[in-house]
Amino acid sequence: MRALANAPPFDARGVVGASVDDLDMLRFQLEYLPKVVSAEVLRENQREAAAQLQALRLLTPAGRPTATAVLTLGKDPQYRFPCAYIQFVRFDGAEVTDPIKDQMKIDGTLPDQLRQLDMVLKANIATALDKGGETHVKNRTIRFSRCRNSRATR
Repeated sequence: MRALANAPPFDARGVVGASVDDLDMLRFQLEYLPKVVSAEVLRENQREAAAQLQALRLLTPAGRPTATAVLTLGKDPQYRFPCAYIQFVRFDGAEVTDPIKDQMKIDGTLPDQLRQLDMVLKANIATALDKGGETHVKNRTIRFSRCRNSRATR
């Protein structure tokens, strides 16, 4: 038990067999770094990419990419984590035993999955309203966006 207490969390552990070559370094430089490090620090920082990855705890001290690095910056995250995808299923009814109307496997990096999931949900979330005998479909995109934005500001 004591050995487990001192072990790093899953996302901070090195991924066996992974190397820096498994990471999309262009994405790291253009997307990731500007979001997590201020522009001023980046201008002053003359570190190599490997040192930057280690400073952000995306590489272990031994130079192995962490699970976080592979899932957020990996060229093919599902190679190392085959079950790291989102399965979207739309049923033709209210029960999970109803026939499947539509389904989609969303894979790639976590940021890519979340962007794609956002689009899929906006396209598929609707509420039926009954107004005086006529059935209308009201798109819930606005309500979904409010919910998503309120979680981001907490």
